[in-house]
Amino acid sequence: MQLNLFELQKSYKDNTEDLHECRTCKELLPVTSYQVRSDRSNYRAKDCLKCTAKETKIKEDIRRNAPPRPDKCDCCGKEMKYENFYLDHCHDTKVFRGWLCNTCNSGIGILGDTVESLETALMYLRKHYDN
Repeated sequence: MQLNLFELQKSYKDNTEDLHECRTCKELLPVTSYQVRSDRSNYRAKDCLKCTAKETKIKEDIRRNAPPRPDKCDCCGKEMKYENFYLDHCHDTKVFRGWLCNTCNSGIGILGDTVESLETALMYLRKHYDN
């Protein structure tokens, strides 16, 4: 009986090992439903191919309707080369917000992409620099 239970557990583990949950749609899908990342050959994207295609179309639509790229970052005002701008958009509403340099785009994203998270970071800095 114990051997059968062990075999059953092993079989279940073998069947679920190749399934991953998509970060966007939350579906449990086979590993083949995820693109292999070009920067790491043994690492797959966190979003399934279907969700990645939807996001690509959304970004293309936003880019098509966005104003021309400016000479300066819309956030910090730093002058940038044309190819160094990133299209910033709200991930919930899919609305264009501006053209950002890599530093501003990364910083806003790393801090959670919300007003609340940026205000928390600002309060932290003020606590340490406004004496």
